[in-house]
Amino acid sequence: MFKKHDLVQAATAVSLITSDNENFAFDPQIQTAIRDYFMKVSVWDSYNLSLFSNTLFLMTDQMTMAIIRDLPDLQDHNNYIVIILINAIDCFYRRKKITIVKGMIQQIERELIPSQDDLIVRFKLTFFKKFIVFVLRSSQGQKSRFN
Repeated sequence: MFKKHDLVQAATAVSLITSDNENFAFDPQIQTAIRDYFMKVSVWDSYNLSLFSNTLFLMTDQMTMAIIRDLPDLQDHNNYIVIILINAIDCFYRRKKITIVKGMIQQIERELIPSQDDLIVRFKLTFFKKFIVFVLRSSQGQKSRFN
């Protein structure tokens, strides 16, 4: 169906557009092909990790969580895994999946502390932690106003 190079280009482009416009219509074969590609990956090298991170917005919640759960413990790629999780947090937040976001933040803090040198990752993690607290407090305040 798709050559690997064409699939990578199509999936990345669709994912980037979808991250900004969730109503963007695209060929569902792209989503199926990229899912099938990731399910067959046996070696999660930096290329495949980057490709997965760049195509997160194309994935369904279930696809994303299944692939994240199946990612091996990669000490050599710890920063890639943290970046993938932070990008997934962004994706799930935009989909309003706050419970998943909270769990992923806790997972990063517990298991995958980013290196002290990676200031962007530390900033994003801190931002999302504080932002989720703000969102939860705001939603609780709105509920109490209506009760």
